[in-house]
Amino acid sequence: MRKKYKGLRYRDIFWRIAKSSTEVEFEMNKKAMKQFDQNAWKFLEEKNPKQWCRLFFHYQAKCDSVDNNIVEIFNAFIMKILTYKY
Repeated sequence: MRKKYKGLRYRDIFWRIAKSSTEVEFEMNKKAMKQFDQNAWKFLEEKNPKQWCRLFFHYQAKCDSVDNNIVEIFNAFIMKILTYKY
């Protein structure tokens, strides 16, 4: 998203959506993006929020930080692949 939609306003709205912890907050922040830019909203609608929004992270997420959770999930996935016995 950062490559296509540049600017502080895009960034601020995106991070409000990503850090949403309730469905009401998530929908309200998505509505703000839709009002700001329909195309950016459509772009986000095509992405799976389970991969980038706090609301949809597993309850055992290691950290409150959205960025860190994405890294933790990726690292866990890589470790499963690396330790898989053929």
